[in-house]
Amino acid sequence: MHLYPSHGQARDVAGTIVDMIYPPGSHTEVPLVTVTGTNGKTTTTRLIAAGLRRVYAHVGYATSAGVYINERLLVSGDTTGPWSAGVLLCDPLVEAVALEVARGGIIRGGLGYNLADVAVVTNVTEDHLGQDGVRDIDELCHVKALVAEAVRLGGKVVVNAENAYSLRAGHRSGREMVLFAKEPNRLLDEHLAQGGRAAFVANGLFRVVHGGETLLTLAVDDVPITFRGKARHNVENCAAALAALYSVGVPLEGCREALRQFKPDLAHNPGRQKEDKDLRGRKPGEVATLLCSGASAHRNPADIAVVLDERQALRESLAAATEHDLVVVFYESLEATLDHLSSLALEFGAAPLH
Repeated sequence: MHLYPSHGQARDVAGTIVDMIYPPGSHTEVPLVTVTGTNGKTTTTRLIAAGLRRVYAHVGYATSAGVYINERLLVSGDTTGPWSAGVLLCDPLVEAVALEVARGGIIRGGLGYNLADVAVVTNVTEDHLGQDGVRDIDELCHVKALVAEAVRLGGKVVVNAENAYSLRAGHRSGREMVLFAKEPNRLLDEHLAQGGRAAFVANGLFRVVHGGETLLTLAVDDVPITFRGKARHNVENCAAALAALYSVGVPLEGCREALRQFKPDLAHNPGRQKEDKDLRGRKPGEVATLLCSGASAHRNPADIAVVLDERQALRESLAAATEHDLVVVFYESLEATLDHLSSLALEFGAAPLH
């Protein structure tokens, strides 16, 4: 109507609005890192977002816990589908984006973006078979590989040198692969000998290596989320994030500081050590039985109690704990557990939670 009015002068109103939102010469794309896989996606995405903030003032990221810009939660819940990608990529304030991309979102709605600068495939295992019509691990790998394939020319795909299906997804991408691993292996050595890039752990150090040149070292003990290397899954997540940040162009010192400052607390990584209501094929109490079996190897079984009700288990644990005991909680809902802990603190006369 404005371009071809029946009366009066034609006016490009939409063009003026677009120029206002995106002034001539401004960037219309932002760095995008995507993360898929079976395990470790959320923590890896959060680590990557923390690293991007070393370069960019406003970083958007979406995980199974919600959509964020920096520390500000925009939407709570599982936001690993295409809608959250649209929310962040359309926001003119956001300067860089990290997206957790899950199987369900891909199957039901696609990716929600065109091409990423860097894609990460943490691992592909049999944990979620039977969901969304995915019957076996080959089909699951086929779905996850879409994230690796949706990378721009010149971009990179970060894959797990210790997981065959992650490597398969990387090969399907046709892009340069950057490997990560918890420890060196033959495949990693061959990749580096051919001039490849990798992030891995050797002799207690995270290393970023290109060919034969070591670009960065960082002591595993200096990265809080690894619990001095005992949390092997987080050692792997950190190696993946380090490879991704290096690949997207974050300065090495920024990569180092991001890992050193990222802590296993509610501010940086809430909701990771938990037991889901979705048992994923397990019987009720099966995980408790496994934990009991492991604990029995080091303690008298008579000293171990199995209490399946979460609230009652928490009450009994705190009642039995002494001043210097460590109480580890595997919970279903973080918010509900914090509320219950607050009420127990009042009941036991302890300091309130912050």
